[in-house]
Amino acid sequence: MANNDRAQKVQRFSKLSHQITATFRVHMSSDWPEHELSMPQFKTLMFLSGGGQRMGDLARMLGISLSSATNLVSRLEGKGLVQRDHDLDDRRVVTCELTDEGRRTVTRFWTVGEQEVETILGQLSDDELDLVLHAFELLAQAGERAGITTGHIDNSSTSR
Repeated sequence: MANNDRAQKVQRFSKLSHQITATFRVHMSSDWPEHELSMPQFKTLMFLSGGGQRMGDLARMLGISLSSATNLVSRLEGKGLVQRDHDLDDRRVVTCELTDEGRRTVTRFWTVGEQEVETILGQLSDDELDLVLHAFELLAQAGERAGITTGHIDNSSTSR
């Protein structure tokens, strides 16, 4: 019986997680910057927001081939969001990084996201907010224990 109860709770969490994600996605899509981005392009911008990366590392993070990553970066270059460079010591190594416009796009994303979070969390009492924070801390710790990490994305530039 305990396993069934736990499975139901996990399923309930999953549904709530999808609901929360959809809430943010709906609101953010209307405020999203002028660049139309696919999810892989968006993930690439987030990955590169931590600094320049090798194309091979980008491909591994996205779970795609190097040639697919190259095509993806080419499209982002065409939008003026990413630039590629060759390693001075080994020309076979290609790195990519955000352009100034790419950094501004990521900053706008974080700003819109923070505004949405503030609006939603503003509906909670202080005690409820403490409870949510504690729950998220537990989830982050569980992810670390499970070895599941997505890397740290530094959004401190948009913090108030």
